[in-house]
Amino acid sequence: MTEEIQLRLSPSRIAPAAARGALGPLRGAVDQETLESTTLLVTELVTNAVLHAGLRDDQDWIDLSVEVSEDLVRAGVTDRGGGFARPPPDPQVEVPSGWGLFLVSRLADRWGIERGQGTSVWFEIDRKATHTEDRSR
Repeated sequence: MTEEIQLRLSPSRIAPAAARGALGPLRGAVDQETLESTTLLVTELVTNAVLHAGLRDDQDWIDLSVEVSEDLVRAGVTDRGGGFARPPPDPQVEVPSGWGLFLVSRLADRWGIERGQGTSVWFEIDRKATHTEDRSR
């Protein structure tokens, strides 16, 4: 089973909610914990793109891709912003932002940053077995 979601978003304040809404088809395709983690991390990455990439609503975009395979969920958020350096490992408690990539590093099994025609931040969450399947068929 492979489920794919591809979405192009305008970098507006409603982009994080639109990204969350696009994950609806994953309900029932993955366990609840994986769905909740994926939703939180996608929301954080889209929010980061909206707030920090320097994008303009009328010219720029944010691409969301999510792929569910038998073994994992892989999501990526790409924008045409200039990119960033990896943040410090722990955000400052007294600072109101800076928690997005910290959460990604804690909840995802793997994650990274790719630069090319913009900046892409991706993460992978290993799927947990929710039932035993007879694979001999």
